[in-house]
Amino acid sequence: MTRPRYRRYWWTFSLTGAIVYGVLSLCIGVDSSGGGLGWRVSIAPRRDVEQVRELLDRGQGVIGFDAFGYREPYQFWHDRDGVAEPVRSADVVFLGSSRAQFAYDQSLLLTEFQRRNLKVYNLSFGCNENIGFGVELLERYQVKPSVFVINLDLNIFRKKFSRCTRDVVAGRGAIAFQRHRLAQALQFSALTILNNLISWIAPHEVDHYLLPNYLLVRRKDHGFWAADIFETRAQARDAAPIVMADDPECRRSLDAEERQNIDYWRDRLVQINPNATILLTYIPHDQFCPDRLRAMANYLNQPGFQYSNPANLKTFDTSHLTRDSARDYTREFLDWLESIDLVI
Repeated sequence: MTRPRYRRYWWTFSLTGAIVYGVLSLCIGVDSSGGGLGWRVSIAPRRDVEQVRELLDRGQGVIGFDAFGYREPYQFWHDRDGVAEPVRSADVVFLGSSRAQFAYDQSLLLTEFQRRNLKVYNLSFGCNENIGFGVELLERYQVKPSVFVINLDLNIFRKKFSRCTRDVVAGRGAIAFQRHRLAQALQFSALTILNNLISWIAPHEVDHYLLPNYLLVRRKDHGFWAADIFETRAQARDAAPIVMADDPECRRSLDAEERQNIDYWRDRLVQINPNATILLTYIPHDQFCPDRLRAMANYLNQPGFQYSNPANLKTFDTSHLTRDSARDYTREFLDWLESIDLVI
């Protein structure tokens, strides 16, 4: 059967693939919260999909955050695929949630720290994670960085772990990890077949491929997610200014529980390295609360960086900066580092 004839049966092939994909999703495609999001698919530029596969196939990256839940924390906790080795040699460690992954232009940031002969690792995680899991990993692998860069989300100092890490820290999650890994293997195989079919039927007409929904690959050498690959054209098109909500929880003063939690994590960081420098950042997002975050910085008596005009920054999903805004944020952050004369 010739290629033109195959094109006439395009909808038949597409429908068959969708049915197979749907059956697999019903059998295994649920995330750790049972939401059934794991098998949703994004449409991404072909170049981006190929770059994702190249990072994984060459061993230069590992599956970072994904819709299946806590595969990434499990990999770090049990040092799967050698993910912990680059962390051990880090001089500067970034701690925070996914906002601390999307907010930086990696090229600008890494170039600056390389100029200072410093190795950087971003130990920030998704699921609105606090600093707890990163601190646990630093203690587990006896890492003693010289600088901690902590992004002050509102819940950054809470003691409870997120749904993506609590089972891992408690020694559970092995079965879920194997289930998620199997699900991803099946998902990648199914999407590879569909992408190959798309490429064979329409090699020039189609410049987009299928990619697992919300898949982020963590680059092994410095720990940053490949956010430059993740931001598809559709996300760039949907970029909008950050709307900073008037959160009723936004207050200048800290209550007793918050101060106790801050003291708890500060003491843990001091035990890791008593001579380390702590730098605080306030990455803008839809629940950005500068007054409360300044109160945290004042309580810790540590220098904090706040972008001069957050209303000029843009987000593709209300919480994470676009690549253009990340470049602007990073430039000002690096200028701030120069201004405080960071000495390590």
